[in-house]
Amino acid sequence: MSDTKDIPFSPPWQISNLEKPDQPKATELDARPAAARFAQMPIVVAEDDLVSRTLINSLMEKWGFKAVLTQDGHEAMAALRGEQGPTLALLDWMMPGMDGLEVCRRVRESKKMVYMIMLTSLCAKENIVEGLHAGADDYLIKPFDKNEL
Repeated sequence: MSDTKDIPFSPPWQISNLEKPDQPKATELDARPAAARFAQMPIVVAEDDLVSRTLINSLMEKWGFKAVLTQDGHEAMAALRGEQGPTLALLDWMMPGMDGLEVCRRVRESKKMVYMIMLTSLCAKENIVEGLHAGADDYLIKPFDKNEL
């Protein structure tokens, strides 16, 4: 029989089911390890809808990332062309001026290494294929699950 004096024990009535405030909820993935590695690299968020843009920005801040918010493809391209341009972009497909597909095409033509995620409500297989052929690395259908993002 072994000595159990050094093993911490909490009676069941003292164990709290409440989550610690600094821990993600049980239904959320913990993005903090990734954020710690990449927090210094900004993420371009190209979204013309104010509510969606604000929601995505809140998630980025919560996870420790710095978002560069843009309202259309032209602003997104300007941010991506910067010398220390971001290496990740979340692009809405349908935006005024230049859409997310055109941003993907232009970034791929420039040979710049950017991981691009297309965000759209277009969910037909043909749309997904078109987005990936345009140069998107991933494709999320709105409304998207924050854990998937």
